[in-house]
Amino acid sequence: MIYDKEDVFENSLIEYLSTGKVPQYEINEPGQNYVIDSLRKQGRKQIWQYLSDVKTTPALWQNFKKILEQHNQDKLDGPLSENEFAQVKKEISALKTPYQAGQFLYGVNGISQIEIDLDDGRHVFLKVFDQKQVGAGDTVYQVVNQIQRPAVIHGKQERRFDTTLLINGLPIIQIEEKKDGISANEALNQMHQYIEEGQYSDIFSTVQILVAMSPHECLYMANTTADKFNKDFAFHWQRKKDNTQVNNWLEFADTVLSIPMAHQMATSYMILDGTPNNQMLKVMRHKQLLKSLSTGTLNMVKTELVMYGIQLVQVRQLLVSRQPGLLVACLTLIKLSS
Repeated sequence: MIYDKEDVFENSLIEYLSTGKVPQYEINEPGQNYVIDSLRKQGRKQIWQYLSDVKTTPALWQNFKKILEQHNQDKLDGPLSENEFAQVKKEISALKTPYQAGQFLYGVNGISQIEIDLDDGRHVFLKVFDQKQVGAGDTVYQVVNQIQRPAVIHGKQERRFDTTLLINGLPIIQIEEKKDGISANEALNQMHQYIEEGQYSDIFSTVQILVAMSPHECLYMANTTADKFNKDFAFHWQRKKDNTQVNNWLEFADTVLSIPMAHQMATSYMILDGTPNNQMLKVMRHKQLLKSLSTGTLNMVKTELVMYGIQLVQVRQLLVSRQPGLLVACLTLIKLSS
């Protein structure tokens, strides 16, 4: 199908993510059979819950508040008061860079918490993320679209974000769609502009991955600061069987934006590069995720990564989770960008 309107393309993406069903007008599209047959065979075990009524930043905060309360019932006697939740909002809004957000989301030993003082005098730690619950447990996966964003910088215009994937109520993956005939690079330029305007702030401070999509081209990259934005680090996904490039939006959505892959991409496949004066997030290319290394090489790479400022706890986590390829891929990206 030719998508000559961005809103139609956006709605098709949300329909697929939130129902797992291939849009009817894609089924008979020439050249789509191989994609659709593959999707039907795989089936969708988990889908994103579409929040059609959430269109503003305050509504996003309230959605996050509700999930946070549900996940911490053992510590709370009831809903968070305005004063208590203000402490939560302050801590998240204080994340000024994607690197800081990555540190927050990773937490300590894979558990992210927010420390607040309750009105009754108790001091508690509220759980936000548990990396052991990727695609499982009580993790909540939601999708929203057309979120209204007031101007942050005086003189700039208000914005509307196309599609956002939420994990436990926090924006983690930001997607900008373009219609047929417009390059996905234009979506990258648009997100670069959002960064320059300070739009990834307050609850959007937690965005980790940027995705630029057109019906026939899909790119992904780590969120970054305006001065470090580099489209050379925007990657195409590759098929595992033959390393060929994935361009079709349905196939990309079914792999990169599926559950638990999207969650893994934003956590296990992200690297916190702590190089002094150059702190940033790095997301691995698909072929780098598949690499394997000998124990001797792993130890050498691990030592060098620590020298580059990667947190030792994260290096250990990659080893424990049996993802050695990420270590060497991380080192390669750091050297290329340093």
